[in-house]
Amino acid sequence: MVRAVIKSSECIVAAVNACCEIAVDRLFVIVTGAGDLYDMTIHRLDFAIDLLGPISRVSGALARFADRDVTPDGETCAPSDVDDWSCLIGQFQSGAIGVWEGTVVGKGYHHGGVGHEWAEVMGSEGVGVYRLHDPNHILLGKHQETMQPVPVPDEFLKPAEIGITLLDSYLMTPLKSISGVLLTGKKEIHIIKDDYPFCSQCKTHSCQQRIRTLFPELGVEDTTGG
Repeated sequence: MVRAVIKSSECIVAAVNACCEIAVDRLFVIVTGAGDLYDMTIHRLDFAIDLLGPISRVSGALARFADRDVTPDGETCAPSDVDDWSCLIGQFQSGAIGVWEGTVVGKGYHHGGVGHEWAEVMGSEGVGVYRLHDPNHILLGKHQETMQPVPVPDEFLKPAEIGITLLDSYLMTPLKSISGVLLTGKKEIHIIKDDYPFCSQCKTHSCQQRIRTLFPELGVEDTTGG
C-alpha cells in the first residue's frame, strides 16, 4: 500500500526510525558479525530501496552508547563490542532523500517486544507512514491535514501470493530466523552447541529448547540439566 501511495505523488523524503531494546547476546560481534547498522538498520535500507529504487550515495555515523557489561539480572558479563546506534542520510537516483536512524538501546518503545519501526514517505501530495507494531494500518495525510490511520486493503494482505505462509505453529515458512538462531536451510544446520563465550552467561539456554521443540527428530541434546 505504501508503494501505491508513492506512485500517486513525487517522493521527496523517506525517513525510517527504529528503536528497540535487544537481547544482550545480539550485542557481540561473534553473534551478529557487526553492530546495529549491519544487524538491523540494513533491513530498513533494503525496505527503502524496494520502495524507492537504487541509492546513489550515502553517508552516516555509528556509535556505542552502552557497554552492556551487566545482564538484566544484574550479573556481570563481557562488554558489548559493536555499535548500538547508527544514522544514515542518502540520496536515491530518483532525487529523493532518505534518512535512517536505528538503535538497540532505545527506551519507551517496547510495544510488546516488537519495538519501534516508523517508516515515513513524504511526497508532493501527502505523507504515508508504516508502523511495525500496527502492520494492518497505514497513517495517511495530505496538505493541512493530520495523519489518520487507514486500514490496509485486503488485496495487500495476501502473503501467500509471494510464497509466504504460516505453519500450524504460527512460524513463517520459508523460515527466515528466530532470535538469530534459526536460518533457512536444511534441518541439520540447526544442530548447534551453546558453547560460545557468552553462553556461560545464559541461565535458560532457550535456543536449545527451541530447536528441540521445532525439530525433535534432530535429537538435539538437552544441555540445561532440566
